[in-house]
Amino acid sequence: EHNLEMLVHAAAMSGRQNTAGLHAAALGRTAFLTTLVRFGEHAKVRATVAAVPCRADPVCLYAHGLALAAEASGGKAPWQLSGGARGEAALATARASLRQLDNSSCDCIHAPTGKPGPPPCAWDNAARCIAGWTLRARIALLDGDVDGAVGLLQRAVEREAGLAYDEPPPWHYPTRHCLGAVLLLAA
Repeated sequence: EHNLEMLVHAAAMSGRQNTAGLHAAALGRTAFLTTLVRFGEHAKVRATVAAVPCRADPVCLYAHGLALAAEASGGKAPWQLSGGARGEAALATARASLRQLDNSSCDCIHAPTGKPGPPPCAWDNAARCIAGWTLRARIALLDGDVDGAVGLLQRAVEREAGLAYDEPPPWHYPTRHCLGAVLLLAA
């Protein structure tokens, strides 16, 4: 599994979409969805989620929400909402995905395990927080709140930076890149 994760990460970083997608599919739904998100394959994210709904999976809700936010912008700039009912409906559904993410806490509450290392729920909560803040920032851009988006992405960057070092990195895409893109938009 580790070798496949490295292959997907390396292929994604080098822009090799077909290689990344093929091997991400072998890793499972989460890796597949985040690879689709990385390459802007929003229609494929929607189709995947339509076939098997997200339920309470935070990464699935994040991917679905980002795909809907992209649909809401209708191919325009990421901060521009496309006119019409379709864009509004997509944005409303993206907000629904975000509400489902918000129903979970970003704080890890657990019983001590007596084992060294992070608590068992630490990664799940970190992923939920990073996903939620990133999706909320994307929606804030559509609402015209660039400063809010910057603040949310700064929180996501801090949380991602606090994750234990691993190769490949545990989060599929550096949130610093998202923050940088929004800061460039704001300039």
